[in-house]
Amino acid sequence: MSDVMIPPWVLPESPETIRWIDDATQSFPPAFGRGMTQRSSMADPRWGLKRRYRGLRSDQKAAILQCLNESRGQFNKILVTSHAPLRGSFATSEILSNGTFANGTTGWAAYSGVSSLTVADRVLRDMLTQNNGTTVAAFVNSSAITTLTQYAPYVVRAMILGGKGFATGSQILVGSTSGASDIASQQFTSQGLVSVAFVPNSGGSFFILIAGGTSASGRLAGDYFSCSYVSISRCALADLGPNSLLYSSDLTNAAWSPLGLLSTAYGTTGAFGTATASTIVENSSNSVHNKSQQIARTSAIADWQAHAIVSRGSGTRNVRLLIDDGAGSSGQVDVDLSNGSVLGSAIAGFASNLRVAVQSLGGGFYYIGLVVNLTASSSAIRLFVYLLSGSTSVYTGNGTSSLIVECANVNLSSCFTRPVTTTSAATAGSAPSGGAMYVKGLPASTDGLLLPNDWMETANQLKQATAPLNSDAAGLGYLQFRPSLGDSPADDDPVIINQPFGRFIYSGQQKELENQFGIYGDIEMDLEEVYS
Repeated sequence: MSDVMIPPWVLPESPETIRWIDDATQSFPPAFGRGMTQRSSMADPRWGLKRRYRGLRSDQKAAILQCLNESRGQFNKILVTSHAPLRGSFATSEILSNGTFANGTTGWAAYSGVSSLTVADRVLRDMLTQNNGTTVAAFVNSSAITTLTQYAPYVVRAMILGGKGFATGSQILVGSTSGASDIASQQFTSQGLVSVAFVPNSGGSFFILIAGGTSASGRLAGDYFSCSYVSISRCALADLGPNSLLYSSDLTNAAWSPLGLLSTAYGTTGAFGTATASTIVENSSNSVHNKSQQIARTSAIADWQAHAIVSRGSGTRNVRLLIDDGAGSSGQVDVDLSNGSVLGSAIAGFASNLRVAVQSLGGGFYYIGLVVNLTASSSAIRLFVYLLSGSTSVYTGNGTSSLIVECANVNLSSCFTRPVTTTSAATAGSAPSGGAMYVKGLPASTDGLLLPNDWMETANQLKQATAPLNSDAAGLGYLQFRPSLGDSPADDDPVIINQPFGRFIYSGQQKELENQFGIYGDIEMDLEEVYS
Protein backbone atom coordinates (compact mmCIF):
# COMPACT_ATOMS: atom_id res chain seq x y z
CA MET A 1 0.00 0.00 0.00
CA SER A 2 1.11 3.56 -0.58
CA ASP A 3 -0.15 6.99 0.37
CA VAL A 4 -1.99 9.52 -1.78
CA MET A 5 -2.41 13.18 -0.95
CA ILE A 6 -4.94 15.97 -1.00
CA PRO A 7 -2.43 18.78 -1.66
CA PRO A 8 -2.51 21.54 0.97
CA TRP A 9 -3.18 24.14 -1.72
CA VAL A 10 -6.59 22.58 -2.53
CA LEU A 11 -8.64 24.36 0.12
CA PRO A 12 -11.96 22.99 1.37
CA GLU A 13 -15.04 25.10 1.89
CA SER A 14 -15.53 26.43 5.42
CA PRO A 15 -16.66 25.09 7.81
CA GLU A 16 -14.81 21.79 8.11
CA THR A 17 -16.36 19.28 10.50
CA ILE A 18 -13.92 17.59 12.88
CA ARG A 19 -15.17 14.73 15.02
CA TRP A 20 -13.80 12.00 17.26
CA ILE A 21 -14.52 8.40 16.30
CA ASP A 22 -14.59 6.23 19.42
CA ASP A 23 -14.72 2.67 18.16
CA ALA A 24 -12.54 1.30 20.99
CA THR A 25 -14.98 1.81 23.87
CA GLN A 26 -17.89 -0.52 24.59
CA SER A 27 -20.61 0.19 27.16
CA PHE A 28 -22.29 -2.52 29.20
CA PRO A 29 -25.54 -1.47 30.90
CA PRO A 30 -25.49 -2.94 34.43
CA ALA A 31 -28.09 -5.66 34.85
CA PHE A 32 -27.97 -5.60 38.65
CA GLY A 33 -27.39 -1.97 39.53
CA ARG A 34 -24.28 -0.18 40.72
CA GLY A 35 -20.93 -1.83 41.13
CA MET A 36 -20.95 -3.66 37.82
CA THR A 37 -18.57 -2.94 34.92
CA GLN A 38 -20.22 -0.46 32.60
CA ARG A 39 -17.58 0.13 29.94
CA SER A 40 -14.37 -1.17 28.43
CA SER A 41 -12.00 1.23 26.69
CA MET A 42 -8.93 0.05 24.78
CA ALA A 43 -7.66 3.15 22.98
CA ASP A 44 -8.20 6.84 22.31
CA PRO A 45 -10.64 7.94 19.62
CA ARG A 46 -9.50 8.62 16.05
CA TRP A 47 -10.03 11.76 14.01
CA GLY A 48 -12.89 12.07 11.60
CA LEU A 49 -13.07 14.86 9.01
CA LYS A 50 -15.94 15.93 6.81
CA ARG A 51 -15.04 18.31 4.01
CA ARG A 52 -16.73 19.98 1.10
CA TYR A 53 -14.94 21.13 -2.01
CA ARG A 54 -16.86 23.48 -4.28
CA GLY A 55 -16.11 24.89 -7.69
CA LEU A 56 -12.99 22.81 -8.30
CA ARG A 57 -11.45 23.34 -11.69
CA SER A 58 -8.25 22.86 -13.60
CA ASP A 59 -5.33 21.75 -11.37
CA GLN A 60 -7.50 21.57 -8.21
CA LYS A 61 -9.98 19.22 -9.85
CA ALA A 62 -7.15 17.15 -11.29
CA ALA A 63 -5.52 16.83 -7.84
CA ILE A 64 -8.75 15.63 -6.19
CA LEU A 65 -9.47 13.18 -8.99
CA GLN A 66 -5.94 11.81 -8.79
CA CYS A 67 -6.39 11.34 -5.04
CA LEU A 68 -9.75 9.57 -5.46
CA ASN A 69 -8.47 7.28 -8.18
CA GLU A 70 -5.21 6.34 -6.47
CA SER A 71 -6.82 5.73 -3.07
CA ARG A 72 -8.44 2.66 -4.68
CA GLY A 73 -11.50 2.70 -2.48
CA GLN A 74 -10.26 2.26 1.07
CA PHE A 75 -7.06 0.48 0.08
CA ASN A 76 -4.59 3.38 0.16
CA LYS A 77 -4.39 6.07 2.83
CA ILE A 78 -5.19 9.69 1.99
CA LEU A 79 -2.85 12.33 3.43
CA VAL A 80 -4.78 15.33 4.74
CA THR A 81 -3.53 18.42 6.56
CA SER A 82 -5.49 20.70 8.83
CA HIS A 83 -5.92 24.29 7.66
CA ALA A 84 -6.33 25.72 11.18
CA PRO A 85 -3.90 28.57 12.02
CA LEU A 86 -1.22 27.96 14.64
CA ARG A 87 -1.80 29.73 17.96
CA GLY A 88 1.67 29.10 19.36
CA SER A 89 4.88 30.85 18.36
CA PHE A 90 6.68 27.93 16.70
CA ALA A 91 8.04 29.03 13.32
CA THR A 92 5.99 27.50 10.51
CA SER A 93 7.30 29.37 7.50
CA GLU A 94 7.87 27.35 4.33
CA ILE A 95 11.47 27.60 3.10
CA LEU A 96 10.72 26.70 -0.52
CA SER A 97 9.02 29.32 -2.68
CA ASN A 98 7.73 26.85 -5.28
CA GLY A 99 7.30 23.55 -3.48
CA THR A 100 3.82 23.09 -4.96
CA PHE A 101 5.00 23.84 -8.53
CA ALA A 102 2.42 26.61 -8.90
CA ASN A 103 5.07 28.49 -10.89
CA GLY A 104 6.05 25.57 -13.07
CA THR A 105 9.68 24.55 -12.80
CA THR A 106 10.83 27.88 -11.33
CA GLY A 107 13.48 27.21 -8.69
CA TRP A 108 14.08 23.63 -9.84
CA ALA A 109 16.58 22.11 -12.25
CA ALA A 110 17.13 18.64 -13.69
CA TYR A 111 20.23 17.09 -12.16
CA SER A 112 23.34 16.08 -14.13
CA GLY A 113 21.97 16.74 -17.60
CA VAL A 114 20.40 13.33 -18.27
CA SER A 115 16.78 14.32 -17.64
CA SER A 116 14.32 17.17 -18.26
CA LEU A 117 11.56 18.73 -16.17
CA THR A 118 7.97 19.59 -17.07
CA VAL A 119 5.02 20.61 -14.92
CA ALA A 120 1.31 20.02 -15.57
CA ASP A 121 -1.49 20.47 -13.02
CA ARG A 122 1.16 21.33 -10.40
CA VAL A 123 2.80 17.91 -10.79
CA LEU A 124 6.47 17.91 -11.75
CA ARG A 125 7.65 15.16 -14.09
CA ASP A 126 11.35 14.34 -14.35
CA MET A 127 12.01 12.29 -17.51
CA LEU A 128 15.24 10.65 -18.61
CA THR A 129 16.56 11.95 -21.91
CA GLN A 130 19.45 9.47 -22.00
CA ASN A 131 21.06 6.82 -19.85
CA ASN A 132 24.74 7.47 -19.19
CA GLY A 133 25.01 4.31 -17.09
CA THR A 134 25.58 6.16 -13.81
CA THR A 135 22.91 8.83 -13.24
CA VAL A 136 19.18 8.44 -12.63
CA ALA A 137 16.52 11.08 -13.22
CA ALA A 138 16.66 13.58 -10.36
CA PHE A 139 15.99 17.24 -9.68
CA VAL A 140 17.39 19.84 -7.29
CA ASN A 141 16.64 23.36 -6.15
CA SER A 142 18.39 25.50 -8.72
CA SER A 143 19.88 27.98 -6.23
CA ALA A 144 21.33 27.32 -2.78
CA ILE A 145 19.05 27.49 0.25
CA THR A 146 20.59 30.13 2.51
CA THR A 147 17.80 30.92 4.97
CA LEU A 148 18.22 28.07 7.45
CA THR A 149 18.90 28.65 11.14
CA GLN A 150 22.16 27.09 12.25
CA TYR A 151 21.74 24.05 14.55
CA ALA A 152 17.93 24.05 14.26
CA PRO A 153 16.18 20.85 13.06
CA TYR A 154 14.47 20.90 9.66
CA VAL A 155 12.40 18.34 7.79
CA VAL A 156 12.31 17.81 4.02
CA ARG A 157 9.21 16.11 2.63
CA ALA A 158 8.43 15.04 -0.93
CA MET A 159 5.33 13.39 -2.38
CA ILE A 160 6.44 10.86 -5.00
CA LEU A 161 3.85 9.61 -7.51
CA GLY A 162 5.98 7.02 -9.28
CA GLY A 163 6.03 6.64 -13.05
CA LYS A 164 7.34 4.65 -15.97
CA GLY A 165 10.44 2.74 -14.95
CA PHE A 166 10.55 4.32 -11.48
CA ALA A 167 7.90 2.52 -9.45
CA THR A 168 10.43 1.64 -6.72
CA GLY A 169 13.80 2.76 -5.47
CA SER A 170 13.93 6.53 -4.97
CA GLN A 171 15.66 8.85 -2.52
CA ILE A 172 15.98 12.31 -0.97
CA LEU A 173 19.45 13.72 -0.42
CA VAL A 174 20.41 16.84 1.53
CA GLY A 175 23.87 18.21 0.91
CA SER A 176 26.08 21.27 1.17
CA THR A 177 26.62 21.06 -2.60
CA SER A 178 24.21 20.11 -5.36
CA GLY A 179 23.71 16.36 -5.47
CA ALA A 180 25.67 15.63 -2.27
CA SER A 181 24.33 13.66 0.70
CA ASP A 182 26.74 14.86 3.39
CA ILE A 183 23.90 16.29 5.53
CA ALA A 184 21.14 13.68 5.32
CA SER A 185 19.61 11.09 3.03
CA GLN A 186 16.60 8.80 2.93
CA GLN A 187 15.82 6.00 0.47
CA PHE A 188 12.33 4.70 -0.14
CA THR A 189 10.91 1.86 -2.20
CA SER A 190 7.39 2.94 -3.09
CA GLN A 191 5.47 6.05 -3.95
CA GLY A 192 4.11 8.26 -1.19
CA LEU A 193 5.25 11.00 1.17
CA VAL A 194 8.85 10.62 2.30
CA SER A 195 10.44 12.68 5.07
CA VAL A 196 14.04 13.22 6.19
CA ALA A 197 15.07 15.42 9.13
CA PHE A 198 18.45 17.13 9.43
CA VAL A 199 20.27 19.72 11.53
CA PRO A 200 22.46 22.14 9.54
CA ASN A 201 25.87 23.03 10.99
CA SER A 202 25.81 26.33 9.15
CA GLY A 203 23.18 28.80 8.04
CA GLY A 204 23.19 28.26 4.31
CA SER A 205 24.29 26.77 1.01
CA PHE A 206 22.15 23.68 1.19
CA PHE A 207 20.60 21.74 -1.65
CA ILE A 208 18.02 18.98 -1.76
CA LEU A 209 18.03 16.35 -4.46
CA ILE A 210 15.03 14.13 -5.18
CA ALA A 211 15.93 11.12 -7.30
CA GLY A 212 13.74 8.57 -9.05
CA GLY A 213 16.01 5.69 -8.16
CA THR A 214 19.35 4.59 -6.75
CA SER A 215 20.66 2.83 -9.88
CA ALA A 216 20.74 3.74 -13.56
CA SER A 217 20.78 0.09 -14.53
CA GLY A 218 17.86 -0.92 -16.76
CA ARG A 219 16.62 2.64 -17.35
CA LEU A 220 15.63 3.95 -20.76
CA ALA A 221 15.18 7.40 -22.22
CA GLY A 222 11.53 8.26 -21.63
CA ASP A 223 11.38 6.72 -18.16
CA TYR A 224 10.14 9.18 -15.58
CA PHE A 225 8.86 9.77 -12.07
CA SER A 226 6.57 12.51 -10.74
CA CYS A 227 6.44 14.68 -7.64
CA SER A 228 3.48 16.78 -6.50
CA TYR A 229 4.74 18.39 -3.27
CA VAL A 230 8.07 19.34 -1.70
CA SER A 231 8.48 21.14 1.62
CA ILE A 232 11.29 22.30 3.91
CA SER A 233 10.38 23.73 7.31
CA ARG A 234 11.47 23.90 10.94
CA CYS A 235 10.50 20.94 13.09
CA ALA A 236 11.18 19.44 16.49
CA LEU A 237 12.68 15.97 17.03
CA ALA A 238 11.53 13.07 19.17
CA ASP A 239 13.80 12.63 22.21
CA LEU A 240 13.77 9.03 23.41
CA GLY A 241 16.67 9.65 25.79
CA PRO A 242 19.52 7.50 24.42
CA ASN A 243 22.67 7.21 26.53
CA SER A 244 25.82 5.35 25.48
CA LEU A 245 27.50 5.53 28.90
CA LEU A 246 27.35 2.85 31.58
CA TYR A 247 26.48 3.62 35.21
CA SER A 248 25.75 7.20 34.26
CA SER A 249 24.96 8.26 37.85
CA ASP A 250 27.13 5.77 39.75
CA LEU A 251 30.65 7.09 39.23
CA THR A 252 32.03 4.54 41.74
CA ASN A 253 31.74 1.86 39.04
CA ALA A 254 34.87 0.60 37.27
CA ALA A 255 33.49 1.95 33.98
CA TRP A 256 34.69 5.34 35.25
CA SER A 257 38.42 6.10 35.50
CA PRO A 258 39.64 8.53 38.23
CA LEU A 259 42.50 11.02 38.12
CA GLY A 260 43.54 13.13 41.11
CA LEU A 261 40.58 12.05 43.27
CA LEU A 262 40.53 11.12 46.93
CA SER A 263 37.24 9.25 46.86
CA THR A 264 33.97 8.69 45.03
CA ALA A 265 30.73 7.90 46.80
CA TYR A 266 27.37 6.81 45.36
CA GLY A 267 24.07 7.55 47.09
CA THR A 268 24.13 11.34 47.36
CA THR A 269 20.81 13.15 47.00
CA GLY A 270 20.70 14.64 43.53
CA ALA A 271 18.51 16.94 41.48
CA PHE A 272 15.65 14.42 41.39
CA GLY A 273 15.45 14.46 45.20
CA THR A 274 16.60 10.85 45.47
CA ALA A 275 19.90 9.30 46.63
CA THR A 276 20.97 8.47 43.06
CA ALA A 277 23.90 10.83 42.49
CA SER A 278 27.65 10.46 43.05
CA THR A 279 30.07 12.67 44.98
CA ILE A 280 33.63 12.98 43.64
CA VAL A 281 36.23 14.43 46.04
CA GLU A 282 39.58 15.83 44.90
CA ASN A 283 42.84 14.73 46.48
CA SER A 284 45.75 17.00 47.47
CA SER A 285 47.95 16.42 44.42
CA ASN A 286 48.99 19.12 41.98
CA SER A 287 47.23 17.61 38.97
CA VAL A 288 43.94 17.37 37.15
CA HIS A 289 41.01 16.04 39.16
CA ASN A 290 38.40 14.23 37.09
CA LYS A 291 36.37 11.16 36.24
CA SER A 292 36.17 9.83 32.69
CA GLN A 293 34.57 7.06 30.68
CA GLN A 294 35.37 5.82 27.19
CA ILE A 295 32.93 4.25 24.72
CA ALA A 296 33.36 2.77 21.25
CA ARG A 297 32.15 4.66 18.20
CA THR A 298 31.92 4.18 14.48
CA SER A 299 34.60 6.09 12.62
CA ALA A 300 32.49 8.73 10.93
CA ILE A 301 32.30 12.49 11.03
CA ALA A 302 29.31 13.25 13.22
CA ASP A 303 27.84 15.46 15.93
CA TRP A 304 28.18 14.09 19.46
CA GLN A 305 26.18 15.30 22.43
CA ALA A 306 27.27 15.13 26.06
CA HIS A 307 25.69 16.39 29.25
CA ALA A 308 25.57 15.87 33.00
CA ILE A 309 23.71 17.22 36.00
CA VAL A 310 26.23 18.79 38.37
CA SER A 311 26.29 20.82 41.58
CA ARG A 312 28.86 21.75 44.19
CA GLY A 313 29.23 19.40 47.08
CA SER A 314 31.81 20.80 49.48
CA GLY A 315 33.90 23.85 48.67
CA THR A 316 33.76 26.27 45.76
CA ARG A 317 34.91 24.22 42.78
CA ASN A 318 33.50 24.72 39.28
CA VAL A 319 33.12 22.09 36.57
CA ARG A 320 34.44 21.34 33.09
CA LEU A 321 32.62 18.95 30.80
CA LEU A 322 34.87 17.71 27.97
CA ILE A 323 34.23 15.22 25.18
CA ASP A 324 37.03 14.03 22.92
CA ASP A 325 37.90 11.31 20.42
CA GLY A 326 41.19 10.27 22.04
CA ALA A 327 43.05 11.51 18.96
CA GLY A 328 43.38 15.20 19.75
CA SER A 329 39.95 16.53 18.80
CA SER A 330 37.66 17.74 21.58
CA GLY A 331 35.06 20.19 22.77
CA GLN A 332 34.62 21.53 26.28
CA VAL A 333 32.64 23.94 28.44
CA ASP A 334 33.53 25.43 31.85
CA VAL A 335 30.66 26.44 34.16
CA ASP A 336 30.61 28.49 37.37
CA LEU A 337 28.48 26.40 39.73
CA SER A 338 27.66 29.37 41.95
CA ASN A 339 25.32 30.82 39.32
CA GLY A 340 25.41 28.60 36.21
CA SER A 341 27.30 31.08 34.06
CA VAL A 342 29.59 29.83 31.30
CA LEU A 343 33.21 30.65 32.13
CA GLY A 344 34.44 29.59 28.71
CA SER A 345 34.25 26.99 25.95
CA ALA A 346 36.79 25.70 23.46
CA ILE A 347 37.50 23.17 20.74
CA ALA A 348 40.78 21.46 19.86
CA GLY A 349 42.15 19.55 16.91
CA PHE A 350 39.67 19.03 14.09
CA ALA A 351 36.56 19.44 16.24
CA SER A 352 34.05 22.06 15.08
CA ASN A 353 30.59 23.50 15.57
CA LEU A 354 30.61 23.58 19.35
CA ARG A 355 27.45 24.71 21.14
CA VAL A 356 26.73 24.68 24.87
CA ALA A 357 23.69 24.93 27.13
CA VAL A 358 23.20 25.40 30.86
CA GLN A 359 19.81 25.01 32.56
CA SER A 360 19.21 25.60 36.28
CA LEU A 361 17.37 22.69 37.93
CA GLY A 362 17.10 24.38 41.32
CA GLY A 363 18.92 23.62 44.56
CA GLY A 364 22.28 24.48 43.00
CA PHE A 365 22.01 21.76 40.34
CA TYR A 366 22.61 22.53 36.66
CA TYR A 367 22.05 20.62 33.46
CA ILE A 368 25.26 21.25 31.51
CA GLY A 369 25.39 20.15 27.89
CA LEU A 370 27.55 20.45 24.82
CA VAL A 371 27.35 19.30 21.21
CA VAL A 372 30.43 19.15 19.00
CA ASN A 373 31.28 17.76 15.58
CA LEU A 374 34.10 15.23 15.75
CA THR A 375 36.07 13.82 12.84
CA ALA A 376 36.48 10.20 11.78
CA SER A 377 40.03 9.98 13.14
CA SER A 378 39.30 7.51 15.95
CA SER A 379 37.03 4.69 17.07
CA ALA A 380 36.42 6.01 20.59
CA ILE A 381 34.65 8.80 22.47
CA ARG A 382 35.59 9.90 25.99
CA LEU A 383 33.67 12.04 28.47
CA PHE A 384 35.56 13.87 31.25
CA VAL A 385 34.03 15.57 34.29
CA TYR A 386 36.66 17.92 35.80
CA LEU A 387 36.76 19.83 39.05
CA LEU A 388 38.05 23.34 38.41
CA SER A 389 39.69 25.90 40.65
CA GLY A 390 38.14 28.97 39.10
CA SER A 391 38.82 28.13 35.44
CA THR A 392 41.97 26.10 36.10
CA SER A 393 42.00 22.32 35.71
CA VAL A 394 45.56 21.68 37.01
CA TYR A 395 45.89 22.82 40.63
CA THR A 396 46.81 21.58 44.09
CA GLY A 397 43.75 20.06 45.66
CA ASN A 398 42.71 20.45 49.27
CA GLY A 399 41.40 16.91 49.81
CA THR A 400 37.88 18.05 50.65
CA SER A 401 36.31 19.95 47.74
CA SER A 402 33.77 17.92 45.77
CA LEU A 403 31.16 17.85 43.03
CA ILE A 404 27.84 16.02 42.91
CA VAL A 405 27.25 14.38 39.52
CA GLU A 406 24.40 12.36 38.01
CA CYS A 407 22.92 11.44 34.62
CA ALA A 408 26.17 11.78 32.69
CA ASN A 409 25.32 11.20 29.06
CA VAL A 410 26.96 10.76 25.66
CA ASN A 411 25.09 9.98 22.46
CA LEU A 412 25.16 10.53 18.74
CA SER A 413 22.97 13.62 18.33
CA SER A 414 22.97 17.11 16.82
CA CYS A 415 20.72 18.39 19.64
CA PHE A 416 20.85 18.36 23.41
CA THR A 417 18.95 15.42 24.87
CA ARG A 418 17.16 14.75 28.14
CA PRO A 419 18.84 13.24 31.22
CA VAL A 420 18.54 9.46 31.47
CA THR A 421 20.19 7.12 33.99
CA THR A 422 21.87 3.87 32.93
CA THR A 423 23.37 1.02 34.92
CA SER A 424 25.12 -2.01 33.40
CA ALA A 425 23.94 -1.37 29.83
CA ALA A 426 23.69 1.57 27.51
CA THR A 427 20.22 2.50 26.32
CA ALA A 428 18.79 3.45 22.94
CA GLY A 429 16.02 5.24 24.81
CA SER A 430 12.41 4.53 25.67
CA ALA A 431 9.72 4.73 23.00
CA PRO A 432 6.91 7.10 24.03
CA SER A 433 3.34 5.96 24.38
CA GLY A 434 0.08 7.53 25.45
CA GLY A 435 -0.54 11.23 25.01
CA ALA A 436 2.87 12.78 25.71
CA MET A 437 6.48 12.63 24.54
CA TYR A 438 9.80 14.37 25.11
CA VAL A 439 11.05 16.55 22.25
CA LYS A 440 14.34 18.30 21.46
CA GLY A 441 15.65 20.86 19.02
CA LEU A 442 13.16 23.54 20.09
CA PRO A 443 13.96 27.27 20.13
CA ALA A 444 15.62 27.71 23.53
CA SER A 445 13.89 29.18 26.59
CA THR A 446 10.56 29.89 24.90
CA ASP A 447 7.05 29.51 26.31
CA GLY A 448 3.97 28.86 24.22
CA LEU A 449 5.65 27.29 21.18
CA LEU A 450 2.44 25.31 20.83
CA LEU A 451 -0.85 26.05 22.56
CA PRO A 452 -3.89 23.83 23.16
CA ASN A 453 -5.62 22.85 19.90
CA ASP A 454 -2.51 23.43 17.77
CA TRP A 455 -1.92 20.61 15.30
CA MET A 456 1.28 18.62 14.78
CA GLU A 457 2.35 15.33 13.19
CA THR A 458 4.50 12.60 14.67
CA ALA A 459 5.02 8.98 13.61
CA ASN A 460 2.68 9.63 10.64
CA GLN A 461 -0.16 10.58 12.99
CA LEU A 462 -2.08 13.83 13.34
CA LYS A 463 -2.16 15.15 16.91
CA GLN A 464 -3.56 18.18 18.70
CA ALA A 465 -1.77 19.83 21.63
CA THR A 466 -3.58 19.71 24.96
CA ALA A 467 -1.15 21.89 26.95
CA PRO A 468 1.34 24.66 26.15
CA LEU A 469 4.72 23.46 24.84
CA ASN A 470 7.56 25.31 26.56
CA SER A 471 11.31 24.85 26.12
CA ASP A 472 14.29 25.20 28.45
CA ALA A 473 17.75 26.60 27.78
CA ALA A 474 18.77 23.34 26.05
CA GLY A 475 15.79 23.42 23.70
CA LEU A 476 14.11 20.48 25.46
CA GLY A 477 10.36 20.21 25.96
CA TYR A 478 7.50 17.91 26.95
CA LEU A 479 4.74 17.70 24.36
CA GLN A 480 1.22 16.72 25.47
CA PHE A 481 -1.43 15.86 22.89
CA ARG A 482 -4.46 13.81 21.89
CA PRO A 483 -5.28 11.30 20.53
CA SER A 484 -2.72 8.98 22.11
CA LEU A 485 0.01 7.48 19.99
CA GLY A 486 -1.00 4.53 17.83
CA ASP A 487 2.64 3.89 16.86
CA SER A 488 5.69 5.32 18.59
CA PRO A 489 8.28 7.53 16.87
CA ALA A 490 11.95 6.61 16.78
CA ASP A 491 14.62 8.86 18.26
CA ASP A 492 15.25 11.90 16.04
CA ASP A 493 11.99 11.38 14.12
CA PRO A 494 10.56 14.78 13.12
CA VAL A 495 7.65 16.37 14.94
CA ILE A 496 6.13 18.39 12.10
CA ILE A 497 4.36 21.68 12.80
CA ASN A 498 4.13 23.20 9.30
CA GLN A 499 1.33 21.49 7.35
CA PRO A 500 1.14 18.32 9.46
CA PHE A 501 -0.58 15.38 7.76
CA GLY A 502 -2.82 12.64 9.07
CA ARG A 503 -3.55 9.36 7.31
CA PHE A 504 -7.22 8.83 6.47
CA ILE A 505 -9.48 6.56 4.46
CA TYR A 506 -12.66 7.56 2.67
CA SER A 507 -15.38 6.09 4.89
CA GLY A 508 -18.27 6.54 2.46
CA GLN A 509 -19.35 3.75 0.14
CA GLN A 510 -19.13 5.91 -2.95
CA LYS A 511 -16.94 8.78 -4.05
CA GLU A 512 -18.98 11.14 -6.10
CA LEU A 513 -17.62 14.18 -7.86
CA GLU A 514 -20.36 16.27 -9.42
CA ASN A 515 -19.29 17.84 -12.70
CA GLN A 516 -20.68 21.32 -13.16
CA PHE A 517 -20.89 22.36 -16.84
CA GLY A 518 -18.07 19.92 -17.57
CA ILE A 519 -15.49 22.31 -16.10
CA TYR A 520 -16.15 22.65 -12.40
CA GLY A 521 -16.49 19.91 -9.80
CA ASP A 522 -18.04 19.58 -6.33
CA ILE A 523 -17.36 16.82 -3.84
CA GLU A 524 -17.99 16.00 -0.19
CA MET A 525 -15.53 13.75 1.63
CA ASP A 526 -16.12 11.84 4.85
CA LEU A 527 -12.71 10.73 6.15
CA GLU A 528 -11.64 8.49 9.04
CA GLU A 529 -8.13 8.36 10.46
CA VAL A 530 -6.13 5.13 10.28
CA TYR A 531 -2.68 4.35 11.70
CA SER A 532 -1.58 1.47 9.48
